[in-house]
Amino acid sequence: LYRALGGHKGYRRVHDLSVGMGMDLVMAQQLGFSMSGNERSSLIYFLLNQALKRTQDPKLKDVSLEFSDAKDFLDDSMKLSQIEVLYFDPMY
Repeated sequence: LYRALGGHKGYRRVHDLSVGMGMDLVMAQQLGFSMSGNERSSLIYFLLNQALKRTQDPKLKDVSLEFSDAKDFLDDSMKLSQIEVLYFDPMY
């Protein structure tokens, strides 16, 4: 994952376009990336957001999560300008 996100090239600001259960987001954050992401399922977003709020892991306190569709994020040029890598790993 580190190599796929460009860690070896110095990239650090990554946005996950399909957070899902957050496994890749958490792993990437623990590898030293500054992660943000969006999730379109309200239930999954709620559960993951609650877990991030309650975590004791200081590395996960800075994760930024939005309830939105990937297309909404991609349409926002201001948000895109703050990201070095877009990560998209659809499960379906």
